[in-house]
Amino acid sequence: MNTFPRRVIYLIAFCAILAMGAFYSDTSFLEKASAALTPDPITPSTMTTETVEETVTLSASDIKTWGHYHSWWSGPGAYCSSPFYVGTAPEDIAGSLVAGYKHVFDKGAAVFPCPDGITSAFRGTVWFDLSGITSKGPPLHVFVKSAALHFKEDRHCPGQELLIAQEDWLKGYPDDKLVSGDSYAKLLECVSKECVFDVQPVVNNWVKGEEHGGYPNYGFVFKGPIEEDLEYGNNDVCQTRYSDFSLVVTYKYEKTSIIYVPAPGGPTNPDILTLAPIDLALNKAVTQSSTFTDGEPHRAVDGNTDGVWSKGSVSATSNDSQAWWQVDLGKVRSIKTVKVWNRVEFADRTSDFYVLVSDEPFKSTDLEATKTQVGPGRSFYTSGPCGRPTELGVNQTGRYVRVQLSGTNYLQLAEVEVFAGPK
Repeated sequence: MNTFPRRVIYLIAFCAILAMGAFYSDTSFLEKASAALTPDPITPSTMTTETVEETVTLSASDIKTWGHYHSWWSGPGAYCSSPFYVGTAPEDIAGSLVAGYKHVFDKGAAVFPCPDGITSAFRGTVWFDLSGITSKGPPLHVFVKSAALHFKEDRHCPGQELLIAQEDWLKGYPDDKLVSGDSYAKLLECVSKECVFDVQPVVNNWVKGEEHGGYPNYGFVFKGPIEEDLEYGNNDVCQTRYSDFSLVVTYKYEKTSIIYVPAPGGPTNPDILTLAPIDLALNKAVTQSSTFTDGEPHRAVDGNTDGVWSKGSVSATSNDSQAWWQVDLGKVRSIKTVKVWNRVEFADRTSDFYVLVSDEPFKSTDLEATKTQVGPGRSFYTSGPCGRPTELGVNQTGRYVRVQLSGTNYLQLAEVEVFAGPK
């Protein structure tokens, strides 16, 4: 019985390895997956992209009250000694937390007084599990449209705050240490004790996670007033119990369904693969008309749509006439949509602008000349302020994408996303 020559088998294997190496060096993971399934996987008739919007109401997964205690007295002295009492934590009631303070003060005797006391400060923490949202797609393809924190308070203590936790108190955190956080909002007295706070920027950053320009989800902190370790000469107390926590989140995510048409003689049922769309602009080469302070152009393609200047992910030009920003996608691509994300602060600056798409490099920085160069159907105008985001249906090929103001102002961009269309 004849066998296939072994050297021919080696030659075929060697050629296959070379072909795979060349293939993987010039394509992204998702493009490789598509190409491996079919020679021409994406055609206008076989690809659909759907934006799905859902609203969920989440209950708190973890709630806790933290206490810190500081005792003091007027000594040392021959007739003075430290207080014999200690701080006590508020009653632990399931589903609630306490924020506030309590002072215990004893002014001592009339002769040889020994004033002493103890100050107790309380903070509460609450955490929501967002895994049901983050599992819907890659972090950069899930966007929190709105998020509202709901809770009740039994009384109001002036000076209380809502913080965003900066420490992981869920894992072995000391019971006698107050959880730290960044100030987010003053806890004003709520109507009928029913409280609602807009926390969309926070939850959106939690969904993205720190690897994609957000930050870890350590939950919210309720901070009471008067927490400093000082000697208070009174017996004042003000503690608020918060309860009935819920987080109402409306979010959007995009999924692409690619239907592979069966080959002649193959299976009659097509295969369907769902993928998140690819941002062609992510980490690509960018330029802009000028740079205002730290607003480098690459910040608009770093994957962070946060839009908060202090977070370090907003590009900005100076106050230029027809200020512009542009990205080079590296090669001519089929573009379906472009999303332009505005900065949160000073949103009116990025207003009345064009998005222009070209296969060839832009030859001018003059807006009218550029519109003439790209031709009809390749310049897209937005009147008024840019949104978060402003989404434009392009449906054109292009390698270069420019965002340009029609007037004079600072051009400030949180992110510019360019999504692939059907090949």
